Amino acid sequence: APKNVPNAAAQIYAALAAIQKGGNGSFDLFTKALPIVLASNFTADGWIAKKCKNQNQMSFSTSTHKVGTIYLYEIKDNGTHNVTTLTPAGESSVPLAILPTDGSGEINSSSIFRLDMLTVLGLQGKKEPSMFVTNAFWRSGMNFTMLRQQVETLSDSENWCGFRAFVENSTLGPAACADNLKDLIIPSIWAKSGIDV
Repeated sequence: APKNVPNAAAQIYAALAAIQKGGNGSFDLFTKALPIVLASNFTADGWIAKKCKNQNQMSFSTSTHKVGTIYLYEIKDNGTHNVTTLTPAGESSVPLAILPTDGSGEINSSSIFRLDMLTVLGLQGKKEPSMFVTNAFWRSGMNFTMLRQQVETLSDSENWCGFRAFVENSTLGPAACADNLKDLIIPSIWAKSGIDV
């Protein structure tokens, strides 16, 4: 749920309308403000909380062992074939979550989006939603007792998750994940879940 998302396009359009009504004074103000707006960065904080159930007879833990990168994911036609571009757009991490034996808990993911304002303005007003993907680095473990000895297992893995979004009004679709970017199928923004692509 992104928050503190400025609608930069609307602000610039409002300034243009003020120019038409206010004459040269408003135009001078606009021309001074525009380079500052375009040189600035768009920043938004977001988080996802998912309730999970552990039906195993052992506790389960998971977290990201290093910060993942969020990318703006674009597929462009260069005239002969489609070209995929990944533009860094922020960072994502998951703090340690522990699900007790035959119990439940919550896994939280926090994200910080950072894009230059020119990119944001280019995304606003698009008919199709933008796509974002995250490269995540997981560390998961199990803790159980065997032959009266406490045993802990840890394993590291990497995956890609993606979702679609309308930047202009912060509408987000469901996310889906895959072991690699090639196999990732990003759901429609109107899908009910990441499975319903």
